[in-house]
Amino acid sequence: MLHLQKQHDFFECNKTSLVETYKNKFIVISESLEVTPFDDKMAALQFGVTTYGTGQFMIKECNPDTINTVSFISSYCPV
Repeated sequence: MLHLQKQHDFFECNKTSLVETYKNKFIVISESLEVTPFDDKMAALQFGVTTYGTGQFMIKECNPDTINTVSFISSYCPV
């Protein structure tokens, strides 16, 4: 999980502007701190896994009402 600290810190430092820019979108934050917006979580997840690989990106919902809530953190490992 430590490798996601950079993305988490970036989001926390830029939370206000990210929410204003991407209001009610799901954003994928890459290891290089690229931000890509999506209308739904599944599209964001598919893009992240396909583009960056499992566990190499963060998805955050830019909803002003729930911005400080962590809804789900997981490490995906296929069996």
